[in-house]
Amino acid sequence: MRAWKGVLFACWAHVLFIVPFKTGLLPTYRSEVFILLDLLCDIILVVNTFIMAPRIQTTIEGELVTDYEELRTRYYATKFYLDVTCSLPIDTVFEIYAYYFLPQDLSVELYLSILRLPKALLFVRLLESLNHVAVKLSTHINSAYIRIFSQLILIYMVTHWVGCAWVLYSHYYGFGSDEFVMSKEWEKRSLFAQYEYALFWGLRQMTGGDTGTGAPENRSERVFAVFISLAGLTVYASIISSLAAIVQHVTEEQNNIQDKLENLHNYLRRKQIPNNLRSRITKYMEYKLYHEQDNQEREVFDELPESLKADVILHMNKSLVAKVPFLTGCSEKIMHELILKLKPTVFAPNEYIFRATEVGHTMYFICKGQVEILSPEGDSIVTLGSGSFFGEMALLGNGLRSATVKSLTFCDTLQLSKEDLFAVAEHNGSFYKELEETAEKRRKEESMKIGKC
Repeated sequence: MRAWKGVLFACWAHVLFIVPFKTGLLPTYRSEVFILLDLLCDIILVVNTFIMAPRIQTTIEGELVTDYEELRTRYYATKFYLDVTCSLPIDTVFEIYAYYFLPQDLSVELYLSILRLPKALLFVRLLESLNHVAVKLSTHINSAYIRIFSQLILIYMVTHWVGCAWVLYSHYYGFGSDEFVMSKEWEKRSLFAQYEYALFWGLRQMTGGDTGTGAPENRSERVFAVFISLAGLTVYASIISSLAAIVQHVTEEQNNIQDKLENLHNYLRRKQIPNNLRSRITKYMEYKLYHEQDNQEREVFDELPESLKADVILHMNKSLVAKVPFLTGCSEKIMHELILKLKPTVFAPNEYIFRATEVGHTMYFICKGQVEILSPEGDSIVTLGSGSFFGEMALLGNGLRSATVKSLTFCDTLQLSKEDLFAVAEHNGSFYKELEETAEKRRKEESMKIGKC
């Protein structure tokens, strides 16, 4: 089915982009290969409308529908008539007839263009396909950017149609016949140059700008110009409003954060707060505001069912927990239970997370930030960053901290308490036994150290 969708997408691209280009810039070009390609696309569209589309499985209200009768009924009630309109091969039949029985004449190509107009409705299906792709890619790319891209494709497509229609009009009435059409000199230019100018003309005509050509001089030109202007105003108004909504959605949160920070800067400046303190406050507020943004996103995550939330949490934190030596050999079930016990905690810069000789009941996993491990005397031992853990020995021994830990930056951490660790172990006999043996070994090592002292 994925391969068929790819073929269908290629067919849409041919009808919406290649055919208008050939019609507008090469109106007298006739080729059996091109006719066969048009015929092939029509066959694909007809097969899709009457055979494939009614059988494509879809999700309705969260349930996958596979029953053919239900799928066909729903398809006939929604997209069938649009697809029939787009797939009728009237233009191709006329094209084949003209190729064999009619002389080469621009009026023939003009009639053919009119017959092809219903297929322009395929852009609706193209946009649906792009939106579907946006949903699929949203797990990797911000869907807003994909929607912006799809709107730009739509702008290009409409401009492409108008530009190609204008070149065909120039061919039909003659280059340089008046100031509204392409001048005589453009007739000798390359296809690329003509197409480039046609895109410029189409964009300017639909947006009401200066096209570089004169005003319409006869009735047909005025009708043509009015039709293009009305189409442009309608389509571009819709596109621009959609783009504005998307861009606003992307930038709104960032602007809110920026406004709050500016207000804070003004307040601190007015109160003549020293630069050092001002810098520290600003950094804290920046982190707090972005952290609040994460919390807003988490609210959406919290609406997921527990099973899916558990799978996401497991995926995000499994690599962290698996690094702990006494947890390395845990089964998937135990790992899953332990990860669900993790509690998020944030530490500000230069904050003592715990000190040496304190009684500890918690170990920490660093999701983001850096901490410094200090000896009881205050000497630096090592710096740990994202993906590291510390404090695990307090869960096994007598609970006394052997070192001091201080945050160097803002630190997002996950805590695992001794109580939660043994609560999970109690329900898993072999793991509990291993944990007790490791804890006993740790207590003996500590007793030996005390004895030597």
